[in-house]
Amino acid sequence: MLNVLNLYAFARGIYVAFISVFGAVGKITRHAAFWQELASINIAELWEDINCPVLSLWGESDFVSAKEDHQRVARLVNQQHPGTAEFQIVGKSDHSFCQVASFRQSYERDYEAVYNPIFAQMLITWLSQYAS
Repeated sequence: MLNVLNLYAFARGIYVAFISVFGAVGKITRHAAFWQELASINIAELWEDINCPVLSLWGESDFVSAKEDHQRVARLVNQQHPGTAEFQIVGKSDHSFCQVASFRQSYERDYEAVYNPIFAQMLITWLSQYAS
């Protein structure tokens, strides 16, 4: 059974560690010291310790992170807990799950970007597998 409190706590930690790295429009905005500290953390080890369902999503127009990074998250979790993690691609989306047609459009977008509802639809479908 999915432990929602543990999942929430971990998700919040991941948010703080990763999402806050990038500015509102996906441009890198952190000082070099931040990147040095982040590089000192064994991210793979953190993912290997996860023992709950994981959905690793990557927007097909995400220039911020590589598809392979998101695939690796699922692979790392599944190595320790087979069948626990899944990787999916969110079409026409960037790192912030906003609607964009290309990497270039994602990079050049402004604060008026439109959220891609496909993301929520995929998430709800995935979560429904664990609803009791």
